Amino acid sequence: MTLPPPLPAPSARFLKALAACCLSLAALCSAPPGAQAEERFIPDDLRACAPQLPADGYAMPCKAPLSSAERAALAGRLGERGFAYSVEGDSLLLVLKMAASALPYPRGPYICCEIQAYLDPAGTDLHAARIRWNRMPEALLDLHLLDVQDRPDAIVRHRGSPAFVMPAAGPAQQALAAAGIAVVTETIDAGPVLGRRKLTVATGARCTATLDGCTVVYMPDGGSTASLVRNAQDNGADMHGFVVVGLHNAETDPIGSRIGELLAGQEPARHQAYLRFMVEQLPARIEGGARPRRRLAAGYSNGGAWAFEAMQAHPGWFDGAIVMSPAMTAPPQTQRLDGHRVFIGAGYMEPRFHAKAVALAADLRARGAEVGERYVPSGHSMNTWVNVWNAAITALNAQAR
Repeated sequence: MTLPPPLPAPSARFLKALAACCLSLAALCSAPPGAQAEERFIPDDLRACAPQLPADGYAMPCKAPLSSAERAALAGRLGERGFAYSVEGDSLLLVLKMAASALPYPRGPYICCEIQAYLDPAGTDLHAARIRWNRMPEALLDLHLLDVQDRPDAIVRHRGSPAFVMPAAGPAQQALAAAGIAVVTETIDAGPVLGRRKLTVATGARCTATLDGCTVVYMPDGGSTASLVRNAQDNGADMHGFVVVGLHNAETDPIGSRIGELLAGQEPARHQAYLRFMVEQLPARIEGGARPRRRLAAGYSNGGAWAFEAMQAHPGWFDGAIVMSPAMTAPPQTQRLDGHRVFIGAGYMEPRFHAKAVALAADLRARGAEVGERYVPSGHSMNTWVNVWNAAITALNAQAR
C-alpha cells in the first residue's frame, strides 16, 4: 500500500488540544459537567476589536467594550433566568448574573464553543460581553458556559439565516427508525493495532436487500454517524439510498489514537493499519463482495484530512469524498482524479480550516475532480458539518436522478 508522504510533525500539545476541541464540539458542545478545562482548546480570551472599524467589517469575531449605559440596559433584560442575550446588527450581546463564589475561572465565566471568550465584570455579580462579527446576522451559534454545572439555562442557540440548519437535539436512532433507516451499533474486532471498536452503520431502506444503486460512505467519526444521517433526512436530503459506516474512536486514549490513526506522518504504522482496515477489511464486512454504485470517504476535522488522503491514496477504490473542516493533510499528489466527486466545506469562524478547504478544493478541481463547496457562518462544530454534509447528500441525490 502506498501512503502519502509524511508531514512535518506539529507539536504534540497542539495536536492534543485540537483533537480535544474536536471531540468536544462533535458532541454539540455538551461535555459532561465538571470536565476539566485543561482538556479543551481554550485561548486566554477572544481578541479585542480594533479601534477603527475596517472597511469590510470585522472579518473574524472580536470582543468590543460596552459602555456603562449598555451594561445597564443589558442588566435590565436579565429577568428570573439571570441570563440574557440578543443579536443586534453585527453584535452578540450577553449578560449573566453569577456570584463570585460560583465562577469557574478567576477571570470570570467563559462561553464556548464556536466563540470562546470571557464575560467581563459589569457590576455586582454581573458579567457581560459584546462580540462583533460581520457575519453575525446569519451566524449559527451553540454557546454554553464552560465548566459550570448548575446553569443549563445559560445557553445561546442562534440560527441567523434560514439558508442554514442547526443540528436536531435528542437521540437519532428512534427518529431514523421511524423514517425507515436502520441504525446498528456493535463492537467489532478491528485487528491487533486498532483493537476492539464500536461500529455504527446506518442503512437506508433501498439498501437493505442489495447495494445495487446505493452509495456507501466510510468515515472515522462513528460517534456522529447517526446524527449526520438524521439531520440530513430531517432536512430533505434523502438518505434511503445510502449506507453510512462510521468507526468510533478508540476507548483508550481516544485523542492520541485519533491523531495517530487519521493524520499522515504522526504514527505511520498505526495510520497504515487504520487505512488498510477501512479500505480492505471493513468493506468486506459491509459489502460482502458486492459493488455499490459509489464509495465515498468522509469525515470532519482530523477525519476530514483522512477522507481527503484516503481518496487520493486509493482513487480506484473511492469514487469521491466528503471533506469537512479538514485538518492538516499530506501534500496533494499529482495523479488525475477525473470522474471523482468531492464535497468540501468549513466554517467562516475557523480560518485555518476554511483556508485549507479552499486550497484543497482548488487543487482537486485542477486535477479533474468535480468539486462542490459549502461554507457556513459558524465554527469548528456540528453546526458547520451538518450543513456541509446535507449539501453533499443533496447533490449526490440530484446526480443519481
